[in-house]
Formats: sequence, C-alpha cells, structure tokens
Amino acid sequence: MQSRADIKSVSAIMGHADVSMTLNTYASSDADARRVADRLNALTES
Repeated sequence: MQSRADIKSVSAIMGHADVSMTLNTYASSDADARRVADRLNALTES
C-alpha cells in the first residue's frame, strides 16, 4: 500500500473478493506501523 499502487489491481492480484478486504487487511496494518514509528521517534527525540 505504501507504493501507492492501484487498490483494485492489488485486490485482484491478491485474489480478494473486493477492495474492502484488501483495505481492511493492509491499510490498517500501515496505519498501525505509522503509529509505532511515531512513538519510537518520540522516544528517541526525548
């Protein structure tokens, strides 16, 4: 998802029934990873 690939293409390649499955699987993981990275950055800046 970080590559900004077309979500419909990614969904088809992954064999998902629709784009909502792809977004639910990968978009939330990306958001979680961003939150963790932000927390680590905050710790290292202190």
